[in-house]
Amino acid sequence: MPLTKQHKGRPVRPRSLRLRAPREPREWARYHEIRRRCLFEKYNGKGTPHYFEYDPDHPDESNPANPPLVFLADRRVVGTIRIDIKRNGRAIFRLVAIDDPWQGQGLGTTMLSMAEEHARDCGADT
Repeated sequence: MPLTKQHKGRPVRPRSLRLRAPREPREWARYHEIRRRCLFEKYNGKGTPHYFEYDPDHPDESNPANPPLVFLADRRVVGTIRIDIKRNGRAIFRLVAIDDPWQGQGLGTTMLSMAEEHARDCGADT
């Protein structure tokens, strides 16, 4: 299991890891904040060749075939992913992000494994 922050000089492992839909305003705020900062500002921010602003109300976000998910470590939102489920059984992982302080600890790999399972549960086979 991946390590998290240091506790008295020793690495602490999360006791729980979950991938699920955001449930409350605080989780939705973190979902959008992580995506905006870790993806859009980093790769499409002002001064980049492909600048555009993050739109939390983009129509793709409300499409039932594109479930937004948060990744929680010990009940804290540390990552995001949106899985677009296509009619042909394909799942497309979009806007995958682990918040900067949590990167480099294997959490992204764990989130992607959980996302694959989620996509299968939604009927995707590719």
